[in-house]
Amino acid sequence: GPQPARRYSVSGVERYLSCPFKYYASSVLRLGEEPDDELIMTPRTRGRFAHEVLRAFFEEWAATGQGPVDGASLEAARALAREVAERHLDQLPSRDRAVERAWLLGSPAAAGVVDRLLLLEVERPGRVRERLLEHPFDGRFILEGTDGERTVTLRGIADRIDLLEGGGLRVVDYKTGRAPDRNLSVQLPVYGRCAEQQLRERDGREWVTVDAGYVAFGEPRGWVPLDRRSSVDEAMSEGQQRFLEAID
Repeated sequence: GPQPARRYSVSGVERYLSCPFKYYASSVLRLGEEPDDELIMTPRTRGRFAHEVLRAFFEEWAATGQGPVDGASLEAARALAREVAERHLDQLPSRDRAVERAWLLGSPAAAGVVDRLLLLEVERPGRVRERLLEHPFDGRFILEGTDGERTVTLRGIADRIDLLEGGGLRVVDYKTGRAPDRNLSVQLPVYGRCAEQQLRERDGREWVTVDAGYVAFGEPRGWVPLDRRSSVDEAMSEGQQRFLEAID
């Protein structure tokens, strides 16, 4: 008879594509990251910390009702972001605080994560109507492969999906280090596709992914688009096809 549908973790599939051994170690053998060093935050802890700060900032910014972060509102956004960051920094062990403050808020030597993110907000095209932050997907979704459409049961959490005026979606993935190899990416294309379907049900209107990329804080340029050499449509199709091939 028909087998019960398998539920796939989108981040797990991407991990499998980028390094089958790491996937095997974490998903099959359940080995965690290297043990926490007493002196510094691990990349994973730092990543979680940055996500929490950015999420809190965008939630509080939305609550102020000031709309998009643009040239006119940049200073107000900056003040709020610094306030939110300081509040989170206060919860860290004192040994981590100075290093993380310089990383988040900058130093004479380098701009911090917060300022780089806000400048990106000002520069990216499209007015943001709504932001879905750490948005979960869990259920059956239709993915488009070279052989046509397929229904897949999957789960995952998108760092951020911006709903733009005019029905466009921007899918954003935060990386504390460098952007991953875009030829292996499945998260951005699959999350974009899932969001289109979910929001169509929610709003009764069409949504289309028009922008997707990484905000990578370890890169010289902050925004790394998914579709460097192709169109967003092509990058979305390729990513869905990669996902389907990987689960097969």
